[in-house]
Amino acid sequence: PRAAQNHVRVNSRGGWYYTYCELLLARGLTDEAVARASYALRAYRDNHVRLRLPIALDHLTAARAALAAAQDQYQESELALRDGFHQALDDLRAANQEHHLPRALLAHAEASWRVGDTAEADDLLTEAEDIAERGPMPLFAADAALLRARIALTANDRKAARTARDTAAALIARHEYGARRPDLALLDAEMDPTDANLRAAITAIRGEPFEGIDGGWWGLLPRLDALLAARPDFATERDSLHAARDAYVTERAAHLAQAK
Repeated sequence: PRAAQNHVRVNSRGGWYYTYCELLLARGLTDEAVARASYALRAYRDNHVRLRLPIALDHLTAARAALAAAQDQYQESELALRDGFHQALDDLRAANQEHHLPRALLAHAEASWRVGDTAEADDLLTEAEDIAERGPMPLFAADAALLRARIALTANDRKAARTARDTAAALIARHEYGARRPDLALLDAEMDPTDANLRAAITAIRGEPFEGIDGGWWGLLPRLDALLAARPDFATERDSLHAARDAYVTERAAHLAQAK
């Protein structure tokens, strides 16, 4: 089918389709990202497609969606989280596409951390950082620093968390990495949940000021909800944020339905 051929073409030319699915995950549209990846993988199978890169990237999308859907840090099945990342990582290595490897390494590192294997997470992060430095790929280095800060914070190593956070902040500012400013604002609130930091995180997740594409970074909502659970004084702000997310999803669904 023409749709399958188009998907293979764009994904084999640098992973543009994967980047779109990455945006869907950032917007919290996990089900749509899974549906698109699953459709593509079925199309590859039915059309006997053997291109490793697009298949690897769709496996990575599916694995990242499973990770995003995990609500509890340590209760998601280790096998369910890791199998998809092993598959995507193996396929990317086989495709000899090193510039895509950090994507899989970083996501796999988060999955390993979330099931309690911090040693494996550290190894995966180190490999991602080595590739990013060699690239140079500073945006991946910023992603790695953000994740290192979260891991250190969970381990109550505030000094290491602060060092990694400052590294990420410097890279985000230097390279104008706007897509990670909401992550940084949320990390600041997790490290120091003052009223000012919580409000800054809420504003950033809402997507204000809008940059490029209107809509919030709803994929970060579960982390913010965990922070606000103990802050009933922020119930109004939390409910407003959820209402904005629901309105965005409804508006987007109506737009897509009209486009068909």
